Amino acid sequence: AAEMIRYWLNSLALHAKGAPILLVGTHKDQVKSSEEHQQISDVLLEILGDRLVEQVTPFAKEQEDGLWFYPIDNSLSGAQNPDPVVAELRQAIELVAKEDPEEYLERPIPIRWRGILDILLKQEESFLTMTEMKRMAAEQCLPAWQLMPMLEMFHELGVLFHFSTPAELREIVILQPQWLVSGMCQVIFDWSLHEQEHHKVIKLEMKSAYDAWREKGMV
Repeated sequence: AAEMIRYWLNSLALHAKGAPILLVGTHKDQVKSSEEHQQISDVLLEILGDRLVEQVTPFAKEQEDGLWFYPIDNSLSGAQNPDPVVAELRQAIELVAKEDPEEYLERPIPIRWRGILDILLKQEESFLTMTEMKRMAAEQCLPAWQLMPMLEMFHELGVLFHFSTPAELREIVILQPQWLVSGMCQVIFDWSLHEQEHHKVIKLEMKSAYDAWREKGMV
């Protein structure tokens, strides 16, 4: 479970750097005591370390030391007396949304950019060539000088990827960021956790290449 949290924190750091994160732990009706909550929080801090401290907004109401997650009794959802931590969570969400340090909510986006984004999100392809992107932008009457600023903003918001370097990547617009992340994870990953069956096949059939890849990072 901790590794899954690490995966999502890493993904959020990549796609929405600086965005506030609040962790919520459900089933407090089964894990009731404050001592257990603190143990879970300590384990999260031990395993996730700096990633947790840098990204996650802690819950500091239950104990003086605070917790790295909001323990919620979701069995009380809709009840006359819901879990009071739900109200604390709601206030925390409102607070971080109001502070909005990265100005995700306040950043103005031209209507035409939004229209192009809607079209891009409907595409089935994982990426477009820059030629295709320019053609689509022209069809939507986007001034040519606005194309790169638009792609830069969408890249910052994590809704697509467009890299200015190297030159090869400059010529494509990645519409599905997870497609790129999944591809990279076939090459860069924790061997103790994520080695897959086709890696084992490569190890047997292409051992020298496999060893160079794993030991020297050469593909």
